[in-house]
Amino acid sequence: MLDSLDITNFRTFSHLTIERLGRVNLIVGKNNVGKTTLLEALHVYTAEERAVVLENLADRDGMVWSETWDKGYLDYVSLFHTWDPSVGKIVIGPLNGPAAKGRLTLELVDMEKVEEQGRIRFKEKQGDVEAEIEIAFGLGIRRDGGPGTLFEPCVPDWLYPLLSNVVFIRVEGVPSGVLGRWWEKISENAYEREVIDSVSIVAPLDRVELRKDKTRVPGYVVLVRMQGRTELIPLKTLGGGPFRIFQIATAATYLAWTASRHDELGKDAPIETREEALKRNTKFLLIDEIENCIHYTLHVKLWRLVFRLARRYNLQVFATSHSWDCTKAFAEAVAEDEENDGVVVRLEKKEGQDKTRAVIFDKSDLPIVVREQIEVR
Repeated sequence: MLDSLDITNFRTFSHLTIERLGRVNLIVGKNNVGKTTLLEALHVYTAEERAVVLENLADRDGMVWSETWDKGYLDYVSLFHTWDPSVGKIVIGPLNGPAAKGRLTLELVDMEKVEEQGRIRFKEKQGDVEAEIEIAFGLGIRRDGGPGTLFEPCVPDWLYPLLSNVVFIRVEGVPSGVLGRWWEKISENAYEREVIDSVSIVAPLDRVELRKDKTRVPGYVVLVRMQGRTELIPLKTLGGGPFRIFQIATAATYLAWTASRHDELGKDAPIETREEALKRNTKFLLIDEIENCIHYTLHVKLWRLVFRLARRYNLQVFATSHSWDCTKAFAEAVAEDEENDGVVVRLEKKEGQDKTRAVIFDKSDLPIVVREQIEVR
């Protein structure tokens, strides 16, 4: 698990230091202070596949368009603070100490566009080039002590790698095709009961089934059977809350599947083997606006579920919120169980200053925050 975090030159952050993190971390702060950006930095840092950076940009329309080419290419400059190539390298990782060896460095690399066998490619610029040759930035990525990887700015033909160290649930939710692929994996390995039980905190279910949606490619529709009923109905007809919780629980159990590598251990592997694998492999679950579509009366149940999944599957969770009810419910869930390691991180910027500051509220602070109704957003 990450016990701290230090970010330099990533998007809105010139420099951000978070000195303490827990197993479950709630990120709060005013609009446009950088809550989602913090999750994006964690997404880049924690992913096993460095190509997740490409996914982030392509999926979020982070592209520029060429005047001489009928396709866009990825705008790596948008990852850097103030969109300025001269600000220096992006560095993301823990603070100083043994864990800091895992710091990730990203830097821009000048590349020139070339055509090879009818395909447009980019290669690293060598010396001066002719004026008419188009130049774009590639991205060099290196983790301390490891080899570097250079990414061209070409838009990838694929998104959302299936195996990953991290899942990022954005405000708009998980794409249908991705959700379907996750479900295929966990339903093959007896994790589906955990998801059904999770959704049942708001809607009592006894069966979940995903069927391919022929109107979208790739696409799936989530069908459920309520307890005491016989027919299957679309989960979305029960409202946005149950569907949001289904996505969160499916993401958590999918990460558990990737940690225990059921494709290698086999479906009939001993439970002890799976539990040991989970303990060895911390995974990361990132959720933007966790309370989205979930009624405030259910927030405590939501946080209890998140803490339970995090402990059971060795997950470190980072979630944003702009809701006081959600923050208050988080504090209640932390207080009711000694094993719940929860931290609230408030991001703030002082007027006229570029630097972002992180204020930490841990288990000992949260009761005071709630009692005094201290503003943490």
